[in-house]
Amino acid sequence: MPSNYDAIDLVWTWNGDFKVGVDGDLADTQGDQIQSTIQEIRAILRAELGDWDEHPTYAADIVDFVGEPNTAETARLIQERIKSALVKNSILNPEDLQIRIVPVGPHTLFLSLHLDAVATSNNSVDSLGSTLSVVLDTNEKLIYFIEGQDAV
Repeated sequence: MPSNYDAIDLVWTWNGDFKVGVDGDLADTQGDQIQSTIQEIRAILRAELGDWDEHPTYAADIVDFVGEPNTAETARLIQERIKSALVKNSILNPEDLQIRIVPVGPHTLFLSLHLDAVATSNNSVDSLGSTLSVVLDTNEKLIYFIEGQDAV
């Protein structure tokens, strides 16, 4: 059974700055509380070990895969690293996360992270869960989050 990942946090921009709401105050995730978990996932995917002084293990450390060949084994290792980081840092329960990785170029991977979460009146999760789409360039230290989705 999926877990409830609703939480209220301040809204961050794609580069980690606080977002200002239409009322001029700091925006928060109260209107769609799954966004708090989405932000946590994005932060862990972007971070390297030691980036966060208070939480030194708060990272997937994907930078370790820069320069690695685009193989099934590399994809499996990235998948394990992401899932381990999210579970170890108590962001998600392991049974609620499925990760699919597809090569789309010699050094480029498409990652689909699917989160099974409880739909509540406080979030935008539907009966199918939520999906976060990411493009990872293993030749450079680049990670792109595909925006415009209703979910993770």
